[in-house]
Amino acid sequence: MAYIGDDIGDAEVMGMVGFAAAVGDAHPLIKRVSHYIAKRYGGRGAVREVIDFILDVQEQWQTIFAELKKSSDWEEIFKEINS
Repeated sequence: MAYIGDDIGDAEVMGMVGFAAAVGDAHPLIKRVSHYIAKRYGGRGAVREVIDFILDVQEQWQTIFAELKKSSDWEEIFKEINS
C-alpha cells in the first residue's frame, strides 16, 4: 500500500505502509520518513507525480495504453494527452 503525506499527523501511517511518499512542501519530518519526495507541492501536481513514479517503477504504462486503445474513445483520449 502507498500513502502520500504532508504533515506530522501522517507519520504514523507512513511507517505502516510499503511505500511512503511526501509532497514537495511537506514537513521536514515527513520528508525524512518517506521513500519518495515529490518535486511538486501539494495541490500542484504532487499526487500525479507520485502516481507516475509508481507506474514507471512497476512498468505499467504499456498495459495502461493497451487498455486505452481498446476504448472506443481512444482517438479522443490520445488527442487530449497530446494537446
